[in-house]
Amino acid sequence: DKILAAAVQLGRRYHFDERHAMQVAALACDLFDGLQDVHELGSSDREILRVAAILHDIGDFVNARSHHKHTQYIIDNSDLMGLTVFDKSLVALVARYHRRAEPTTSHAAFKALSGKNRVRVQKLVSILRVADALDRGHSAKLSSLRVENEDKKTTLCIEAGDDPSLEAWTLERKGGLFREVFGRELALRHDA
Repeated sequence: DKILAAAVQLGRRYHFDERHAMQVAALACDLFDGLQDVHELGSSDREILRVAAILHDIGDFVNARSHHKHTQYIIDNSDLMGLTVFDKSLVALVARYHRRAEPTTSHAAFKALSGKNRVRVQKLVSILRVADALDRGHSAKLSSLRVENEDKKTTLCIEAGDDPSLEAWTLERKGGLFREVFGRELALRHDA
């Protein structure tokens, strides 16, 4: 897959944590697939999410403290074979909002999007934040993730080799946008 190869190549250029990036990308895709009836997005959105997940931390190369902003800049100014310029800008925005500030119209690039595309970005960001939370320790401790949706609740059923307390704590912190965007309760269940 050209797009995946281009994303990994760009990540390596900026010395990313490849194991963490690929784990977050896998978790993000599992979440996306398990939430299909909830988010109602398409396969191109899944690809945008996957690339954003792979590249979400490349700004660490410039400065760890504001790496989310540097990540957006790097993606916006890099070639990613297989993506249109517009899709690349969506990848940059999704990666940018994986931490700290949520998408807001006070940011020019987000404000420039149509209402429909703002909603797409918000949905993808909320999924990426959850996926990133599930690998908080950068240790790829989750061996499986299954999504259960019922009424207004999404339960993430995980299997982990080590104690997932850090991930549960981080999910509670980073799950707010998910709850807001989808109007759903978010829970974590550790299946031993």
